[in-house]
Amino acid sequence: MEKELIDLQTRVAFQEDAIQQLNLTMVHQQNIIDVLQRGFLELRQQIQALTPPDAPETTDEAPPHY
Repeated sequence: MEKELIDLQTRVAFQEDAIQQLNLTMVHQQNIIDVLQRGFLELRQQIQALTPPDAPETTDEAPPHY
């Protein structure tokens, strides 16, 4: 019985460590996502600033002389 209790305690300790590592990984990944989102929004704003508001939509069609 004592061996089984020690085995369970060992398993719980490993599970707690694994959960802590997963939590740290999630926090790190969320920080990366936040940085990427801010960069994307900044690029989007820069592109919008370069495009005149009344610019015609561009298409992939060839010009008429082709």
